[in-house]
Amino acid sequence: MTMRHEPGEWFKSGWSPEKSECVEVRLGEETGVRDTKERDGGQLTVARCAWTALVAVIKQGARTW
Repeated sequence: MTMRHEPGEWFKSGWSPEKSECVEVRLGEETGVRDTKERDGGQLTVARCAWTALVAVIKQGARTW
C-alpha cells in the first residue's frame, strides 16, 4: 500500500507502532528528515532523487551501501 502525502506535510511511517520514537519526513522539491522527539532540533535535507534512491534500496532489502 502506498500512502500519499501533501508536499510540505511532515509525516511518520505507518510502520512505527508508537509513532513517538521515529523520524518524520517532508516531501517536496527537497526531502526533509527530522527526529520526532526533537522537532526543533533541525533537519537533514536531501535532494528528491537521493531520497527516492535510498527508499528503493531499502525496499529491495539491500544491506550494503
